[in-house]
Amino acid sequence: MLLLCVPALLETHQLSSLLLVERGDTWWHLQTGLSILENHSVPQTGVFLQFPVMSGNVPNWLYDVLVALAFKGMGLLTFPMLLMLFRWALGTVTFLLAGGLRGTFWLAVGLSVIAQYTLSGNPVDPGYCSIIFLALELFLLNESSSRASARPLLWLPGIFLAWANVDVQFVYGIGVLALFLTVSLFRDASRQSVSKGQRQKSSQRKKPFKERTAAISPGTAGILAAACGLATLLNPYSYHLYGAFFGSFSSAENLYLRDSLSATYHRPQDYIILLLTTIAFLVLGLRRSYDPFRIVLLAGCGMISFHAQHESWLVLLAAIAVIAAPGNATRETEDPERKSPFRLQMLAAGALSFAILLLGMAFLLRMRNQESLLARAGQTYPVTRPNQA
Repeated sequence: MLLLCVPALLETHQLSSLLLVERGDTWWHLQTGLSILENHSVPQTGVFLQFPVMSGNVPNWLYDVLVALAFKGMGLLTFPMLLMLFRWALGTVTFLLAGGLRGTFWLAVGLSVIAQYTLSGNPVDPGYCSIIFLALELFLLNESSSRASARPLLWLPGIFLAWANVDVQFVYGIGVLALFLTVSLFRDASRQSVSKGQRQKSSQRKKPFKERTAAISPGTAGILAAACGLATLLNPYSYHLYGAFFGSFSSAENLYLRDSLSATYHRPQDYIILLLTTIAFLVLGLRRSYDPFRIVLLAGCGMISFHAQHESWLVLLAAIAVIAAPGNATRETEDPERKSPFRLQMLAAGALSFAILLLGMAFLLRMRNQESLLARAGQTYPVTRPNQA
């Protein structure tokens, strides 16, 4: 699927990652990773910290170490390579989130293209990992609702284990999971309180759209919540990362950071996000959906994203998840005999796109040298040494 690898392959020619090094604290993450490798321990003081409110915590320590290791071997090529990998992963997870494996191929293609274009200006930083992890989490939640099973959610503890060691914004994912489990438990309790006669009467009413929701027992929900919560504590700073997240989220310094302010609507991407959010609310209305999870998810992500433009990816992913949300109407039209071959074709296409991505990365590794990379980065960042008199 060229959709998944074309945006990544464009990086071999554009090298846009080197034009964005003045954003995303690229050098801060690199220096922190080099310091961890040199001292063989994570920092416990305020050296190289992005915000004083972090109180010595480095929530991105694993990302920083991986970047430092790659930089030692590839130099400045590390950043184009990472951006290529991030863009391929973004195209893949948004295609899955938009229902690419459920037969809604063209809808998934369109929403994936919109996501890749809207987030094309994001620099290479841990925030890209949070975008990918949240999209993967929402995909698993949609799959759980589609299958009326908690089995897809068994992947979540492993996801949160990696996420908590890569970026502090894993707290968003914990909030989404808590909302999903709470709504599921309340729905299960309300269903048990309804008599059989009332359910038969309600089933005779004509509904244009009927949603399936995951059948999660209180015991399963408790075990899942405990496993995911415990996974987020398996990091060098344990529960202190939660304090670091809320401290940076409410810091007074955000008033002086451009990306922490509301969108100025000077870019097409801002209007696309607003339009996609409006369409998602319209879809909920047309379906006559009363699902509290999707309503609160979309409204909550919208409030955060429209308050701070660097969090615009939240409402973007939430809108895609709502628009492509599965229901009984889609399940009834699926052909079981065609479902398995279609998924196999999609998996084969994904493997082919990943192979093409690796070839593109190999081409970039052989054709670029450090002098040309420095010249490219020097267009937006003072990386060249001044000439000696």
